Amino acid sequence: MLTNSLFHFVNHSCPPLFSGGLTFASPSLSHHTSTSQSLSNTTAHSMELCLLLVLSLCSYSGLAAESCAWVLSTYPDSTIRPRMDPADFPIQELSQVDYTLSRLNAELVKSTDLERRQAIVTLMQRTISSRPGLLKVPGMATLANQLSGLALPTATVTVESPEGPYYPGDEVPLRCVIAEHTDWDQYNWYRDEVSIQNEESQQHNSQSITISLPDQAGLYQYTCEGSSRNSPKTSQRSTPASITVKAFPEPTLTVKPNPVFTGESVTLTCGIQPSTGWSYVWDNLPSSKASETNSNTLTISGAAVSDQGEYKCSGVRKGRRKTSPYSNTVQLTVKSLPTARVTVESPEGPYYPGDEVTLRCDIAEYTGWYWYIWRRGNDYIQPQNGQSITTALPDKAGQYQYTCEGRSRNRPKTSQRSTPASVSVRAFPEPTLTVKPNPVFTGESVTLTCGIQPSTGWSYVWDNLPSSKASETNSNTLTISGAAVSDQGEYKCSGVRKGRRKTSPYSNTVQLTVKSLPTARVTVESPEGPYYPGDEVTLRCDIAEYTGWYWYIWRRGNDYIQPQNGQSITTALPDKAGQYQYTCEGRSRNRPKTSQRSTPASVSVRAFPEPTLTVKPNPVFTGESVTLTCGIQPSTGWSYVWDNLPSSKASETNSNTLTISGAAVSDQGEYKCSGVRKGRRKTSPYSNTVQLTVKSLPTARVTVESPEGPYYPGDEVTLRCDIAEHTDWYWYYWYRDGYSIQNGQSQAVTISLPDQAGLYQYTCAGSRGTRPMTSQRGTPVSLTLKTFPVPKLTAKPNPVFTGESVALTCGIQPSIGWSYVWNKPLSSRVSSTTSNTFTISGATVSDQGEYKCSGVRKRSRKTSYYSSTVQLTVEALPTARVTVESPEGPYYPGDEVTLRCDIAEYTGWYWYIWRRGNDYIQPQNGQSITTALPDKAGQYQYTCEGRSRNRPKTSQRSTPASVSVRAFPLPTLTVQPNPVFTGESVTLTCGIQPSLGWSYAWDKLLSSRVSETNSNTLTISRATVSDQGGYTCSGVREGSRKTSPYSNTVQLTVEQLPLATLTVEPQSPVFTGENVTLKCVIESLSGWTYKWYKESSRTPVSEGNTFTIRGAAESHKGQYWCQGERRHRPTSSQESRRITLDVKDSKPKLTSPGHQLLIGDSVTLKCELGVSSGLVFHWYRDTQISDPVAQTDGNSYSISSVKDSDGGPYWCRAGRGDPVFYTQYSDAAEIKFIVVSPKASVIIHSNWTQIFTSEPLSLSCPNSTEWRLRWFTGRGGESKCPTDWRSETGSTCSISSAPPSDSGVYWCQSESGEQSNPVNITVHTGDTILESPVHPVTEGDPLTLHCRYRYQPSNISADFYKDGTLLQTSTTGEMTIPAVSKSHEGLYKCSNPERGESPESRVTVRDKGLDSDSSTLVVAVSVVIGLLVAFALVILLVLLYRSQKAKGSGPVTPNLVQSNRHSLISPQRQVAGGAVVGTGDVVSAEIELKDKNAEKKKKKGPFVKYANNSDTLYSLLNPVKKPGEDGAGPSDVTYAQVNVKPKTPKKPKKQDSAGPSDVTYADVQIKMKPLERRANPMYSEDEHVYSSVKPECSSDGGSNDATYAQVRKKAKKPGNTYA
Repeated sequence: MLTNSLFHFVNHSCPPLFSGGLTFASPSLSHHTSTSQSLSNTTAHSMELCLLLVLSLCSYSGLAAESCAWVLSTYPDSTIRPRMDPADFPIQELSQVDYTLSRLNAELVKSTDLERRQAIVTLMQRTISSRPGLLKVPGMATLANQLSGLALPTATVTVESPEGPYYPGDEVPLRCVIAEHTDWDQYNWYRDEVSIQNEESQQHNSQSITISLPDQAGLYQYTCEGSSRNSPKTSQRSTPASITVKAFPEPTLTVKPNPVFTGESVTLTCGIQPSTGWSYVWDNLPSSKASETNSNTLTISGAAVSDQGEYKCSGVRKGRRKTSPYSNTVQLTVKSLPTARVTVESPEGPYYPGDEVTLRCDIAEYTGWYWYIWRRGNDYIQPQNGQSITTALPDKAGQYQYTCEGRSRNRPKTSQRSTPASVSVRAFPEPTLTVKPNPVFTGESVTLTCGIQPSTGWSYVWDNLPSSKASETNSNTLTISGAAVSDQGEYKCSGVRKGRRKTSPYSNTVQLTVKSLPTARVTVESPEGPYYPGDEVTLRCDIAEYTGWYWYIWRRGNDYIQPQNGQSITTALPDKAGQYQYTCEGRSRNRPKTSQRSTPASVSVRAFPEPTLTVKPNPVFTGESVTLTCGIQPSTGWSYVWDNLPSSKASETNSNTLTISGAAVSDQGEYKCSGVRKGRRKTSPYSNTVQLTVKSLPTARVTVESPEGPYYPGDEVTLRCDIAEHTDWYWYYWYRDGYSIQNGQSQAVTISLPDQAGLYQYTCAGSRGTRPMTSQRGTPVSLTLKTFPVPKLTAKPNPVFTGESVALTCGIQPSIGWSYVWNKPLSSRVSSTTSNTFTISGATVSDQGEYKCSGVRKRSRKTSYYSSTVQLTVEALPTARVTVESPEGPYYPGDEVTLRCDIAEYTGWYWYIWRRGNDYIQPQNGQSITTALPDKAGQYQYTCEGRSRNRPKTSQRSTPASVSVRAFPLPTLTVQPNPVFTGESVTLTCGIQPSLGWSYAWDKLLSSRVSETNSNTLTISRATVSDQGGYTCSGVREGSRKTSPYSNTVQLTVEQLPLATLTVEPQSPVFTGENVTLKCVIESLSGWTYKWYKESSRTPVSEGNTFTIRGAAESHKGQYWCQGERRHRPTSSQESRRITLDVKDSKPKLTSPGHQLLIGDSVTLKCELGVSSGLVFHWYRDTQISDPVAQTDGNSYSISSVKDSDGGPYWCRAGRGDPVFYTQYSDAAEIKFIVVSPKASVIIHSNWTQIFTSEPLSLSCPNSTEWRLRWFTGRGGESKCPTDWRSETGSTCSISSAPPSDSGVYWCQSESGEQSNPVNITVHTGDTILESPVHPVTEGDPLTLHCRYRYQPSNISADFYKDGTLLQTSTTGEMTIPAVSKSHEGLYKCSNPERGESPESRVTVRDKGLDSDSSTLVVAVSVVIGLLVAFALVILLVLLYRSQKAKGSGPVTPNLVQSNRHSLISPQRQVAGGAVVGTGDVVSAEIELKDKNAEKKKKKGPFVKYANNSDTLYSLLNPVKKPGEDGAGPSDVTYAQVNVKPKTPKKPKKQDSAGPSDVTYADVQIKMKPLERRANPMYSEDEHVYSSVKPECSSDGGSNDATYAQVRKKAKKPGNTYA
């Protein structure tokens, strides 16, 4: 079978590759075939090639050695799997392969048939590439290399541009690339294997061609091949490049907004996806509009009604002018804007100049109007923008027009302007003043009325008012209440418009007259005195002047007497004795309305007398009379009140006596009396208290001793008679209903009650021999005799159930004193009981029948009537029944079942007793119960019985209900699909039969329980690798939670989805306009379609493994990611990582120092883009079109020491990629230089250049009118001094409290433009600053840094930092470096935990060689020393002159101030041109150079370009103080001014000579004067100092000319010395 298939393959696959059509037979296995054909010599090598293929593939497949020679599989077959490594291949077979390989190599090299050779090579290459293991076969790697050299070169077709999609007629550039050889004369192009050589032009013979795609949609294959005059003559034809031509899409036309309002812009969008390569044609546009655009949007700005109509669009392919179908038709509607309307809300007119009116703008249609534009005429009313505004009318009368229009955040955005609302403004009226009444009486009110018509909107001003009165009112009336003579005078008024305070003309003038009121008089009419508190008196009020007084006001003291108002009044006097004053005044309906108050009338009131009470006789017995007497002197005008009288007696009498007739015990008690004034009812004090004693007779009382009632005829009772007082009662009298029934000496008697029912009264009385002789008869005792009752027989319960107890009750009320007889008619049963109940326990049917009863009195044995007859019924108990309610079977151990107990008869069963077998089921007691079945399979019996609160209380027990319990079944677990890829869904199914009543538990081996479901399926929606493992399931019975056995175990395999790898070039961020290429690669499996997504959207933005963004824009910003999709599982790959594409503006920002520089300063320019990856920065100066002055990998360009040629404008841009993408050019930034003048410098009149806010600051230039302070701060300005600063004498500026905006750079500038060295001053808002040296510290000198605080902290310790690194912590707030070196240079700052950090200050260190050898700056001047110094100086300056002559005229910048961008001048108390004032001596030296050749001056240029050709030279002299000496300190600076003076010209020499503007650095040694002379004030005048100047050598090695110099030492001014 194997041999036949091998023969078939060899005979049909190998021969077609070569000429001759030979068949092949196996020489080693010829017994398998009956025919063996011989091989020709010409084709032997071809057959050997076939043999080689067979052996090569066989060696990798691992088949048996004897069959290996006949196995041939050019491509892998799923049925052949590797089972043998080539290293284990039989040696005889490998030698055969080696032999075949050597023969093949020789034949291929000699072959001249290119097609045949290519066929062989191709076959072999495919064989080797399909089986990588062949390379392990000896010689196979060599063969592969030789085959590569012998193969024809392969062409590759690439689509150059544009990217798809493509449509019919589109032009596409194609390029044919053949990697090997370059001398291809012609390229042949094919579409679907058909040559396109002569389609349009001869360009189709070129390497790059532009083709027009066919007019029909479809998939087209393009190939190419090359031909050459040289060898090889031709290439292989390329693999086809597929181009899909899509049918033209149908555009979608949208219009936004629609409808649109007139004046708005409306945008029509013609949507074609994808949108590249289209222009757009718009139909049905108004004739005046454009009909075609390159953009897919057409905007109609300022829409009009004429723009309304139907629109449609189509796309036109750019270049080929092919047109898409028309889009849908859209109706554009243009509406008019809504109209605004102005109304005057308030106030109503008329209106006067300056009045405020409230206007309202209403726009009927639409809402959301948030802004209103108001105009008066054509002028805007600012800043009013509300719907209602309040505005002042103009100051002139006239007619004014107001309009409004609205603005909205919604559409329409604006309304039409309203029709004007007219407002008429009147001229001011003249007021009229009236006064009523006039004249007026004192105390009256007078009203002044200022009449203006109309009267609304005015307030009023009143002139000539008394100074104490208000001068302005809102009302047009002014009322003077309580007029006085001082109110008399002239008055006038004027109106003031409310709000705008505009005033009318004055009114007429009115004279007001004020008169005095008439006087009243009081008299007492009646009665005559004396008077007691509360007495009534009659008073009269008389007023002589005027009449018509209708009302009088009365007062006692200052209190009104209410409600009296007549001319004569009767009033009660006060309740206390004393002297009282009465006054009156009158009221009239005429004028004057009131009088003056009268002079007081005096009334005297006496105190009340005290009464005396007497009682006769006292004590008294009941029935006697007694008299009480109340004595008061004098006795007239009194009635008498008696207190503690019995309630039945009168309590007040006109007589002073009170008689009690027939005294009773109730009259006994204390008595007192008082007098009452007749009329006003005022009472005198109480009299003395008198005790009246009344004694009464003793009382007899009857009680019933026994028995208690009720009582019936014939009953006996025992009565008792008790008399509480006295004990010697010897006889008792008994009465029934008032009739005596018996008398005797016994206190208690027993009597029989009458035979008739009724109510009977019993009383008694006693008698004795002494007083009292008899007692009173007491209250009767009532005894009621009832008739015999008829008993009422009841039986409960009735009917009664067997086994129950029944009680018969014989009811007699009341029940006391009875026994009971029970009868059952038709029976012999008769019973007698003392109780009224008869109980039958455990009733049976025999107890059923009729019953009656009667009562018997226990003492008299009198019998009651029989009761009515009661029928007693005895019934059987009801029966219970058990049923299984739910669920239906089958049942398993632990299942819960619901049982129900039904009792057909009766209701009200509230409690049920349940049993399984004979065991109670606790605590179940409901009619329906849910109970767990036993844990073992078997048959179980359930019964129930009921309990009721009603009768019957219980039922009979039910017949048993049987429940069968089965054993648990075994589940079966299945998983589909398995294996599963991450992200896919997999379903696990747990099979249990029957399936009812189960939930399912899912367990993963070596893990906790996964989950539990009600369904028998568990779906893992998005599988992950962590879900992989062994799974089992089990059933869980709902309710009981009993679990079945575990199912079989299933192994779930989860494989990772293939990984999508995303790369991007260039890296984000990118620039606008830059091309970005994103590539997506999935290395495993095949058949992938790649899709690109942006942000969180699941709608692809592109397809294909490469996504190119051409010309990145702002809209391309966002997150991008890719994912692969395919038809078979897995249908998708993992999502790639997300890359964020940020698109930044490609215009860089060039930053420069922002201030002018000095020659020699360092400067750094920064080109800020926000992007740094892969960028090269190009720097341009003066022009952008020249080559860059520099290229840097970083975004900064530094010049360590700027020179004059470095000045000017600079630009930068950046580039990256291949081809290079360039950003835009930055805006220009200019490097400017400060024109530094050595003639002046800023003097700081404080201790440092860093100060706190609110501290004083004073700056000045030299005391010269030529120099003025200039600055570069946040304040700006070019005045004499900064804003808010005070200008003092000369050129000094100061501020007492400096703000942060005064931080900046300061310098002095002359009128000619010369500038001094700048000074950097920082005004710090924080609480900490660092005091550090202004200038460079000399190497080896000590350095002290001090941390100063705005507010002293509790802990003054400070941390000191250098270049951000902590140096040390000082408890004193100071840090000292004993000897500084270059390593100490850097940025220093300090910090305090309470007060924070200081700003940074730079400390620089200069070489020690620059300092003077002197120890002090004080120069000892004497004649002898002066001559020596002068002589030395002359020699030195001559050498200096010659040195300058040899050096030429190159410019040298004097080293005056070393600056840096952090601090130009460090903190000191006062600075002058680099000199530190106040810390050491400053010597000013003037050196005059004598010019040796005047002509040389003309030949020299300026010593510094910006020094304005100054002839003055400056030198920095740095003396050093020796240890232990006084004088100038280490920070002392000597500043030398060199004035050049011309000398007589001499013959010119060959070499150049130093001119007066040449600068030479000189080491000037200053000789210090002795200490005693330095302290002597006589040397304060100017002194001349001569110094030897040591010149440097010239460039030619010779000595330099010297010019003598006279150094004049300027006298120091105490505390303020400067050069």
